[in-house]
Amino acid sequence: MNIEMLFFMLARLLFASGLALIPSLMLAFFYNEPSTPYFITIGISLLLFLFFYKNGRESVEISTREGIAITSLGWIVISLLYAIPYTFFSISFLDSLVESVSGLTGTGATIINNVEAMPQSLLFFRSMTHWIGGLGIIVFFIALFPQFQKGTARMLYTESSGPVSSTAMPRIKEMTKALFIVYTIATLLSTAVYMVLGLDFLTALNHAFSATSTGGFSTKNGSIADFKNPILETAIAIFMAISAINFSVYVIAWKKGWKTIFKDTEFKGYLAMLAFGTLIMAINLNTQADVPFMQALHDTFFTASSLSSTTGFVTVDFDTWPTFSKWICLMLMFVGGSGGSTSGGFKIIRLIILLKGVYSLIRYKLNPKFTMHLHTDTENYDNTVLLNVFRYFFVYSVLCVIFTLIFLFDGVATPDALGLSITTMSGTGPAFGQFGPTMNYAALPTLSKISVCFSMLLGRLEALPLIILFYPTFWRKSGW
Repeated sequence: MNIEMLFFMLARLLFASGLALIPSLMLAFFYNEPSTPYFITIGISLLLFLFFYKNGRESVEISTREGIAITSLGWIVISLLYAIPYTFFSISFLDSLVESVSGLTGTGATIINNVEAMPQSLLFFRSMTHWIGGLGIIVFFIALFPQFQKGTARMLYTESSGPVSSTAMPRIKEMTKALFIVYTIATLLSTAVYMVLGLDFLTALNHAFSATSTGGFSTKNGSIADFKNPILETAIAIFMAISAINFSVYVIAWKKGWKTIFKDTEFKGYLAMLAFGTLIMAINLNTQADVPFMQALHDTFFTASSLSSTTGFVTVDFDTWPTFSKWICLMLMFVGGSGGSTSGGFKIIRLIILLKGVYSLIRYKLNPKFTMHLHTDTENYDNTVLLNVFRYFFVYSVLCVIFTLIFLFDGVATPDALGLSITTMSGTGPAFGQFGPTMNYAALPTLSKISVCFSMLLGRLEALPLIILFYPTFWRKSGW
């Protein structure tokens, strides 16, 4: 492990993270709000930058092991740094850390009881952490420091969501700039739409940050429900769904024509899941809860879009829905959106590969001469990808069980613990019961607050990169 190179890269990350606080500082001046939280945080980031930079050394080549270390430690360090501003507003450091991790990982679960009492600059800072973490800290780093070559691809691969085919890996860095452009355009477009539908600029921008990053922080205590604007709800639901689709699909469509979108298996799979979830829950609400069908369709479309994209915005209390619909909600959280999008969860592409793999295994069992060949409409996947998907499904499921047991041990009720485990691992936010869509995480016991921080980071980094840090051999010169 090249520790000097690791220090150098962390220094750059800290410098970029400090710069990102400047807009919040400017807003504090504009609204005559406390500016000390941002000055102090920027100062700490600069001091840490100087320390790591002085003890670091630049290196163009970055190994896989070093890429994992930089990415994982970068997320931990920035999470700790961005917890600092919250502590100036009578919020404990642990609660501040939960808020920081929730923001950066795009979970969107808040620890703050009265969000509307917070300064405008802090609300903007919360939403901005969504926007930075949504596409990825490393992606923003590459946008600011494009001079690094081979090493950045390894870092991007560690932070990327969903499986990457062997043919896609050489293109991963080339796509980064295009993805950043798409991300920015989607944010600006959604901001404009929200303003047309009645929101002021800053409120529209905050919610554009949250929706495009599929984060979920709102400037209202009751989330989107407080705006009481059905047309706005529909617009936000559409933008959440757009952000849950692999961003590279839009880039390819721009280059080769929009018809190519409908050739993408994952795109069709996500739309099918969204449509099925919306319709089946609407029918269930209509028949079991006597909700008028069109109203049920509106409510379930927003909720299905919010949960499948793992945004976590709320317009209705789905915790009061029939048990069947609540289980559909839980499954939407677990699966999540597309690989290569800002959404969390297990990912649609993994589910497709998993189902195709099971089907191929059944055919092989019936006919030993059958040759397994795994592919979608646009990609070919070798058996290594299939094996990795099975492994990740096992790890993802086991971690959900482990965190459920931890929450149960800490006194959280059974259904609440299961929902809390899945919603934090998938990066969704709202769960059920005490931590449902109309509640927050303020009532979590201390151990559970620490656990949700780990759960959210494990879910965002897809578990293994963070787990690997705790292997002693990972840090030895002779190891790995």
